[in-house]
Amino acid sequence: MLSHQDEQYAGPIKLNNTVRDALQSNMGTNPTSDEMLEMLTCIEDAAYNSNQIGGGTFFNLIMDKGRDAWGENDQTFKRFEKLASNILVRDDFLVGYDRNHQTVIDAFIEEFAELGLKDVINFHGLNDVRMQEGTFKAVKKAQENGHDIHAVKTICIEDNPNLSVESCMASLRQQQSLFDEIGLKDRGIYLKNANGKVEPEFIRELFERIADEFSGERVTFHTHNNQGLAYATSEAAIVASTDHNIDLALDVVPHPLAEGTGQQSDVRTKQLIDNHYDERVQARSPEADPEAMRPDYEKMYETRLAFRDKETRYSKKLWDALYDTGMAGGATSTVKGIPGMLENVMTAVGTRDEEEALIAVCRAEEEASQKLGDPTKVTPYQKMMTETAVFDLLEAKGITAYPQNPAKAYMLGAWGAVPASASKAMIRQFDGEDKAAGGAGYSNDLLSADQLGHSLDEIRQKFHVTTREAIVLSMTKSGDIMMRGAKHLDALNSAELKRDPKTMPSLPEYLTPPTPDHSFSPYSSLQKYDIAMALGGAPALEEFAQDVLEIEKSVDGFYKTEIGAGSVYARDRASRGLAMPEREESKQYLRQLYEGWANDAREKAKNFTASIDQKFTDYGFTPSQKLGAVFSANQVLGDVVDAKAKNASKRSLPALQAGQISMKYNGNASDLKVPDRRAKAQMSDLQLNTLQNT
Repeated sequence: MLSHQDEQYAGPIKLNNTVRDALQSNMGTNPTSDEMLEMLTCIEDAAYNSNQIGGGTFFNLIMDKGRDAWGENDQTFKRFEKLASNILVRDDFLVGYDRNHQTVIDAFIEEFAELGLKDVINFHGLNDVRMQEGTFKAVKKAQENGHDIHAVKTICIEDNPNLSVESCMASLRQQQSLFDEIGLKDRGIYLKNANGKVEPEFIRELFERIADEFSGERVTFHTHNNQGLAYATSEAAIVASTDHNIDLALDVVPHPLAEGTGQQSDVRTKQLIDNHYDERVQARSPEADPEAMRPDYEKMYETRLAFRDKETRYSKKLWDALYDTGMAGGATSTVKGIPGMLENVMTAVGTRDEEEALIAVCRAEEEASQKLGDPTKVTPYQKMMTETAVFDLLEAKGITAYPQNPAKAYMLGAWGAVPASASKAMIRQFDGEDKAAGGAGYSNDLLSADQLGHSLDEIRQKFHVTTREAIVLSMTKSGDIMMRGAKHLDALNSAELKRDPKTMPSLPEYLTPPTPDHSFSPYSSLQKYDIAMALGGAPALEEFAQDVLEIEKSVDGFYKTEIGAGSVYARDRASRGLAMPEREESKQYLRQLYEGWANDAREKAKNFTASIDQKFTDYGFTPSQKLGAVFSANQVLGDVVDAKAKNASKRSLPALQAGQISMKYNGNASDLKVPDRRAKAQMSDLQLNTLQNT
C-alpha cells in the first residue's frame, strides 16, 4: 500500500445523486415525481453534495407521456428546496429537441431559479460554445435578478475522433472567456461522458491539463456503466485528482437504481475509494453516507421491478453490439419509448425478437454515425443518430415513419459545427432540398439565440398564453409547428390530461393480489401471489434478480479496466509517439473489486435460494403447501431473472426443481448449449449446480 503522509491532497470526494438520469436511462422517464419522491424519503440523511433532479428528458418527455411537466417540476423542487440541486440542459435546446429564442431561454432559467435551482449544467455534444452561450447568458441574467444560481463550465468527453484532450481544453478556455466577458459567476467544471465509453488514460491526461490551467476549480465527473467502464474511468478521475490536488465530485445513484444503462452505484463508488491501494485516496473518503438510503431500498427495488419492461434486458450479444457502437445509456430506451418505433424496426428487420431488432439498430447506427461525421453519443445527437439508423432501416424496406431524414437540421449546421468528416454528398442533398423549399441551406455561421424566431412575447401574443405555457410551446415545437404543445396545454387546461397507460408501473400477475380482499390461509388453495409474497415480494425478487445479473455480467467479462489498443485515444497517443501507460496497479485493484462484487452477488443468491424453505415456513405454509409451492416458486424466480438478463435462469439460477424454468422469455430449454469441460472449469459453483440439476 502506498503511503504519502508528507504530501498534500484535495479534500473529501463529493458524491452527487444523479437520480434524474437513473430514472431516465433505466426507466425511460416513466416514473412520476410522486413515484420518484416515494423512493427518496431519506435523502437528507445521505448528505449527497448535490442532487440532479431536473433537466434532460424531465420536461419534454413528461408531456409526451400525458403528464404535467411544470407541476411535476414544482413538486420535485419543493421537496428539495433545502438541498443543493442542479439540472442538465442541452445548450439552446434546453430540455427540448429544437433551438429556442434567447427570451425563452431567459424565462426558462428564471422560472427554475424561482424554484430554487442552484446549478445549471449546460452542454453541447461537440463542445461548440456558440450553442451554449444563450443559456450561460440566461444564468447571468438570473444572477442579476438576485438568484443564487450558477453555471458550470461543461464539456462532453468520449472515445471519439472529434474529441481530443486539446479540443476539450480549448472549449473550456472559450467558456471561461465568455464567463469573464459577461461577468458570470461559475461553479467549476463538469465532464460529461454520456455513452460510458472513454479511455481511463484520457481522463488522467485531461485532469493533468485542467490542474495546470484551471487550478483550484472543482471537477465533476459524470458517466454511465452501460459499457462496463464506469468504475475504471471513475478510478482514473479519483487518482488523477489526488495526484494533482483537484477537488472532485462524482455523479452516482442509490444502489438499487444503479447500473443497467445508468450511473454507477453510490455504495460501490464509496467502496472503491475507501479500500483503494493508495492511502491518499482512502483519506478522501466521501462525507456522504449512501447507507443512509437503505430504508428507501424496498421502494426503489419495487419501483424498478414495476418498470422492468422499460429497461433494456441484458444479454452479452446485445451489450457487445451496444459497446461496439458506443451507444449512450438511454439510446435503447428511446427505441422502446417512442410509440411504434420498435414495432416498425421489427417489421423492417423481419423479426419478433426485441434483442435482434435492437442489434440491427446498433449496426445501422454504426453506418449512420460515419456518414454524419461521428457526432458524440449524447442527445440530441444520440437521439438523432438512433432515429437516422431507424430511418435508414425503414426506408430500405419502403416503410415511411418520418416526414424527413432526422439528420437534416444537424447536417445543415443548425445544431452547431458539423464535423469535417461528415458526408459531403448528404450535405449537398439537404442543402438543395432546403433551398428549394425556401430555406437558407447549409451554413457554418450559426445564428445566435437572439436571432432565432419565436420569441417569448411572440408566442404569448399569438397564442394568448402565460410565460410557462409559452415555454411549453417553444420546448415542444418542431420548426414552426407547435401543435404538440398546444394539444398538451388544451388537455391540461381542460383537466383532460391523462397519463399514458403504457407508462404506468405494472407488477407481474404473481405480485398482484388475486382479489382485493385476498389474505393467505393455510387451509385454502395456495395462490402464486402467496408464494411470491412468501419469497419477499417485489423488493426481494428485484434484489435477487440484480444479484443474478451481476453473476451473468461477471461470467461474460462485462466489467473492464480500459478500452485498450483499439481506442481512438490509444491511436492518437501512438501518432504522437506515446505508448499507453500500463497502470497495472489500478487494473489489478479494479479486477479485485469486480471479483469481490461478483462473489458477494453469488453468495447472496445462494443464501436466498437456500432460505426458501424457511421463508415458506415463516409465512405459514403447511408441509403439503410447501411441497406444492416449489414449482411455482421456480417459475417466479425464473421470470424475474430472465426479465433482467436473457437466459439467466438457464445459466445462473440455482434450480429448485430439475428442469423447471420460466419459458416466458427464453423459448425451449433445448436452446441452451452445454458448455465444454474448459468452460465448466471457469464457471461458478452456482452455475454448475444449475447445470447439474437441469
